[in-house]
Amino acid sequence: MRIAIIIGWLLLFVACGQPKGDQQKQNSQRRGDVHFKKLEQRLDSLKDNTVMPGFGVVIVAGDSLAYGKGFGVADLEKQTPFTPNTIHVIASVSKTFIGTALVKLMEMKGIELDTPVNHLLPFEVRNPHFPDSVITLRQLTNHTAGFREDFDPETIGQSDVLLLESIEFDNDSVFEIVKDDMKYYELGRPTSLRKNVYNFLHPKGDWYSDSNFRRVPPGHEYEYSNLNADLAAYIIEYQSGMAFSAFTEKYIFKPLGMAKTSWFYQPESDLPYSTLYRPNDWENPNYAIQQPKFRYAGYSSGDLKSTLLDMSYYIKEMLRGAHGKGILLSQKGYEMIFSPQLHENHFPNGRDDSVLSDEYNSGIFWAVSPSNIYLHNGGSIGVYSFLYVDSATNSGAFGFSNLADPHFEFVRNYVFEAANKYVQK
Repeated sequence: MRIAIIIGWLLLFVACGQPKGDQQKQNSQRRGDVHFKKLEQRLDSLKDNTVMPGFGVVIVAGDSLAYGKGFGVADLEKQTPFTPNTIHVIASVSKTFIGTALVKLMEMKGIELDTPVNHLLPFEVRNPHFPDSVITLRQLTNHTAGFREDFDPETIGQSDVLLLESIEFDNDSVFEIVKDDMKYYELGRPTSLRKNVYNFLHPKGDWYSDSNFRRVPPGHEYEYSNLNADLAAYIIEYQSGMAFSAFTEKYIFKPLGMAKTSWFYQPESDLPYSTLYRPNDWENPNYAIQQPKFRYAGYSSGDLKSTLLDMSYYIKEMLRGAHGKGILLSQKGYEMIFSPQLHENHFPNGRDDSVLSDEYNSGIFWAVSPSNIYLHNGGSIGVYSFLYVDSATNSGAFGFSNLADPHFEFVRNYVFEAANKYVQK
């Protein structure tokens, strides 16, 4: 039983740097409170009427923090408030950082988007159904490479999840709910990013199977897969000579002042991590169950940890970049990140044309909606998340929860509505 990352919510429903000082952060939030009264009432209602223990949102307008607040608690047992400084996993929103890092590498090394991946790797990756077809970097970034994680490592007594802590469940009925997941977690062993992609994509890999590749030629059809992102992250690692985590720390987190953002938990620290939760029942939830912290073997596609405030710095940079004023990449680099690459033929079953659709078009690991909003949704055990950047209104927002509940869709929609009213005031 392989526990897959929840992709884009589809399984449940269709000035640079930090502000100076806590007082400035509080003042920004107070100014926002005046304009976001209705939003706050709506979010308070969701906090009181769902099983989500905690969640938070941040809205950026131009280079200013318009609104940022946490709701509920980061930990049910300790009753720790969920705040703008709470650290939590951001799920597949992590992929947008792979996009930024990849373009940074391309600019540093002179690598082109249509370079075959086999020119950039120490081992070959080929679709066994189309062995003569070339898989390119571009195809990874827009999810047309033809990968899918179909093989279940549990069939050979392995797991793609590493358990980072143990939890004692005193209640037998609760243990019955989580026992299968716990058994799978306990099979996990420390695995490098290289080993993860090698396992799935190379014939000598432990988790290799023809079924990990679609029976469609590379470049022909869109199908979202974490393997696209993880392979791109490993290419960054291999070509830069740095761990992917170190590359993003040096070229993204530090320049933007994202001091509390990291790919890995630091268990000996006193950092304000939120606890992961799952519902007792995915269809009809009525209480939350604590989930042990874990790490995916392919950590780059969904395991980044951050805060609302840190993510606001990232949104500001993306807005600057969208207007040709970013500090991380060249203007051409940002144009590449946000330029739609796909067309209708890449979606043989049609594409979602809703306002915040992340299944309509793709830039460099950023989805592009029909209204040209750049975005990414995310979901996994213990989190739902969203991120969007709207260059037309020069605004953006981010939010995440510590339990994957379908009501989180309302959080995103309420935030989008409120942000648009704020920038038009």
